[in-house]
Amino acid sequence: MKDLVILMKFIPQNFLSFVCGYLARLELPRVIQRVFNRLFVLAFGIDMSESELRSEQFRSIEDLFTRKLEEGARRVQGEVISPSDGFLAVSMAPLDGSVIQAKGINYPIKELLLGSKREFDQQFTPGWVSTIYLAPHNYHRVHSPVSGELLSVRYIPGKLWPVNKAAVLKIPRLFVQNERLVFEIETKSHGKVYVVMVGAFNVGRMESSFWPKFASNSWKRQFEASPVEKEMKLPASTMLEKGDELGVFLLGSTVVTVFSKDFADAFEFYQGQGDETIRMGQSLLKG
Repeated sequence: MKDLVILMKFIPQNFLSFVCGYLARLELPRVIQRVFNRLFVLAFGIDMSESELRSEQFRSIEDLFTRKLEEGARRVQGEVISPSDGFLAVSMAPLDGSVIQAKGINYPIKELLLGSKREFDQQFTPGWVSTIYLAPHNYHRVHSPVSGELLSVRYIPGKLWPVNKAAVLKIPRLFVQNERLVFEIETKSHGKVYVVMVGAFNVGRMESSFWPKFASNSWKRQFEASPVEKEMKLPASTMLEKGDELGVFLLGSTVVTVFSKDFADAFEFYQGQGDETIRMGQSLLKG
């Protein structure tokens, strides 16, 4: 793994990921596409029972990968829910403003949410963090874990390191190096919640219906020597209900959710570090 990390430093991560995304978006003749789709489902063990379309109905691998669920496939459970499917790797209070990435490796919440050049919101005190890793077989749409007002969506440029277990154990501050989309949500009673979609090598493309015509790791991104942060301010009263869709990964990665201290004081979160399977809509609270 050490040799792979060294190699990744010298290859054009974003460009190669863009090429993978382009290939995934190709629409082949329908008969051939059906075969490719079925092979993709078999190769990654994808459960299609909740999909609103059958595998042969998707026009590209990307369409299959970003599939929507049929109506009523998921039930919202409790006051605070998982924003995505995946493996719940971290669910715990932050340590001195930092989040555990792996044993002996932490990264600062401020940089995760705001990049390195912004002032931190002095009224926001982080109280709980959950980190969910998405595998290729997972459902890849990200939803709001709480009800509240969506204030902004922020794009923070960066690298596209892999986010698999081996990379997480070896690459310091991985999640604040990779590019990401940050959703800022204000709740009525418990302060703010930030939902962070972290891009990864091999496509690295993220989109949100709240930011029309924007996609991370786009064709334009390949020609930007020093890409800058961008922010979409939402109209007043852009309200969300728990389970409303925020964005979509066009290949798997990680979702980090940071809750205010008010949330941690008001609710008893499930605590743990491991690889527990979790589904979008499932409660993040104890009991």
